[in-house]
Amino acid sequence: MKKAILLFFLFATSSVSLYSQIDTTKIKLDLLRAPSSPAANLLGFATSDIQKPTDVTELMLTLQSATNNFSGLPSNYAVDIAPFQFFDTKNLTTDKLDAKSFGSVFKQSFLFSFGIRNPNTEVEEFNVDNFYNSLGFKFSLLRGNVDPETMAQLQELKEIQRTIAYNINLGLEDAILEDKQYSELRQQRANIIRSYNGDLKYQQDTNYIRIQNKMSQRHNIVRAEIITRESEKLEELNNISKKLKVERYGPFIDLAGGTSLEFVNRKFNHSRMYNAGAWLTFGHNGRKGLSALGLVRYLHNPDKIFADDAGTIKTND
Repeated sequence: MKKAILLFFLFATSSVSLYSQIDTTKIKLDLLRAPSSPAANLLGFATSDIQKPTDVTELMLTLQSATNNFSGLPSNYAVDIAPFQFFDTKNLTTDKLDAKSFGSVFKQSFLFSFGIRNPNTEVEEFNVDNFYNSLGFKFSLLRGNVDPETMAQLQELKEIQRTIAYNINLGLEDAILEDKQYSELRQQRANIIRSYNGDLKYQQDTNYIRIQNKMSQRHNIVRAEIITRESEKLEELNNISKKLKVERYGPFIDLAGGTSLEFVNRKFNHSRMYNAGAWLTFGHNGRKGLSALGLVRYLHNPDKIFADDAGTIKTND
């Protein structure tokens, strides 16, 4: 029984690594941790160098900076994109953070990563004459429950948001009633409607359409003024959101993988695999800070082999 417990402990707190043609003297191991960005990891990027845009505008700005205003290929560029958060923000609501179905878990956790290495100086890992590109992914198969403290913070955010929305809507209603320009336009619209004696053809009247457009524009202007007055509360909401970190506890399983290509002599019709990897992370996160973690990892480095130039395999390592 003691042996079984010891074996379980060793299994849960160690890493099982499988290697294919790897020079272990040059591979730095980060046990019990799958890369947050598989594509960047395969090309040796530091975590601080990875771009994580949250919308299309931010993505284009990072690309513009990396390509010198789109005038050439970037020298070094790594980016992570969470498609659900990037393209489907309307459905990104706090009440779905604790969803358990595989579809929801996969959609919310899926991460696409992309990396480019275009070395302009000779370094040990990369050939200055070649171009490197990598693709990767990461998602959860199982994730824990959202921590109660996190849910309390989310509830606080919802309350602030509800208050801001109420103030904006109520303030807008009062401001519209008091706005002289809007009142004049509304009176002009009423006169046009009255002139048709109940005939709905007034909706096709060019003057009616013009006034409707002006009323809509004035409505947006007044609304913007109200939102500006609520800017302090909006800033408070933004600051709380930035500090919010979704903590989870319970069992989890994460899967990540990626591959990279080396384009010889920078010719895009001549490529070969540079390396590839797959990571399966699993375990249990405790609510009081005690966690059991495990990692199964496979790394493939075609150009790094155990044998030396003479074909001799060292057995003492």
